[in-house]
Formats: sequence, structure tokens, C-alpha cells
Amino acid sequence: MIKHLTYLERWCFQAVFAGGDPPIPWTQSDPDADWRIEPGDTSEQILALYQVEITCSWESADAATLEDRVRRPGSNHTVAWVLCHMIQEVARHNGHADIVRELIDGRTAS
Repeated sequence: MIKHLTYLERWCFQAVFAGGDPPIPWTQSDPDADWRIEPGDTSEQILALYQVEITCSWESADAATLEDRVRRPGSNHTVAWVLCHMIQEVARHNGHADIVRELIDGRTAS
């Protein structure tokens, strides 16, 4: 999930928000590539890249106002929309991770 969220951060902020063309692993023929852990990937590498992407995202957001329009051609979203979308995505996947943890240890919140 962290690898997926890493590339989602990159897509939302570098492609949608900034209008760039950053490298993204998913393609039409392999739409789930960001979910796959490759043989050379380590947890430490994935977590470090996630932190880099988060830092880039916040630097981009800090330089804008919530009402600013994103720079991606054809998009009419605002910076506020991008931020809310990322909050929703992280929250959704946090819930998925919690379900997996509950399946492993059987512990639920009281």
C-alpha cells in the first residue's frame, strides 16, 4: 500500500497539480504495477521514497493557495481538491491496513 500511495502522491502533485510528466509505474497494460513489490525493492527504500514524495507534495502545496487551479491541461481541479483527494486516499488505505492487521492479530479497537 505504501508503494501505491507513493506513486499516487507523485501523480497527484507532480502530474495533476504541477502539470508535469513524472515517471509513474502503472500503464494501460499493467495498471497495478504500483501495488507490486519488485524483487529488488526493500521496505526501507519504499518508505524513503514515500517520505521524499510527501516532502515534494507539501512543498508544492505550501507555494499555492487552496483556490489555485491545478496546471494539468484539461483539469479544472483546485489545490484544495487535490489535498482532499489525497486525504481520502490515505484514510481509505489506512482502513485497509487496519483490517489486515486485525486479521493477523485478532485485536480490535475497544
